[in-house]
Amino acid sequence: MKRMQLILVAGLCLMTLASAQEPTPAPQGEGQRGQRAARGMATVQENVQMLSDKLNLTVDQVAKIRPILEDQGRQLVTVMKDGSISRNERRDKIRSIREETHAKISDLLTDDQKKKFDALPTEMPQQIRRRPSSGDENPPKPD
Repeated sequence: MKRMQLILVAGLCLMTLASAQEPTPAPQGEGQRGQRAARGMATVQENVQMLSDKLNLTVDQVAKIRPILEDQGRQLVTVMKDGSISRNERRDKIRSIREETHAKISDLLTDDQKKKFDALPTEMPQQIRRRPSSGDENPPKPD
């Protein structure tokens, strides 16, 4: 009898551990947005909207920029999933993809929009510095 109880308890523990290892799905309706938000990433639509708001893009520019950002997203996912490359190689590939995307978008902008667009990446590091990372007890103070 005690042996049977021990087997049942061990089985229950194993089932609990196994279920704890399974990733929890994003809430219904959130899908990709929920996963990206958890990692602090914006969706293509959010990026297009931000660029449209900050640069006063025309409808034609938005139609041309959206596929560029979608392509960037696909390329970034491929790089992030590639377990055969080192962390430094991954960082370099990501930087290269972002620079290529930046150049493609810049080619579609007016001179005034280019000035504003070129200023956008310099805003990013300040935003990242203000946001404390997980596990960082003492985040850097803003300038």
